[in-house]
Amino acid sequence: KHTLMSSQWFTWCRLCRHGGHAEHVSNWFAMNQQCPIAKCLCRCTLIDGIFC
Repeated sequence: KHTLMSSQWFTWCRLCRHGGHAEHVSNWFAMNQQCPIAKCLCRCTLIDGIFC
């Protein structure tokens, strides 16, 4: 049986489809609203109020 730790979870934006490890993405969006990928202007947190 394989169990994933929450630190191994992956998440992405439904609009721009950029993503990363859930913990890193959560830390980024605690301080930012725009996608962390260079030249991507997506405001991922405005989709549903969360990065999903």
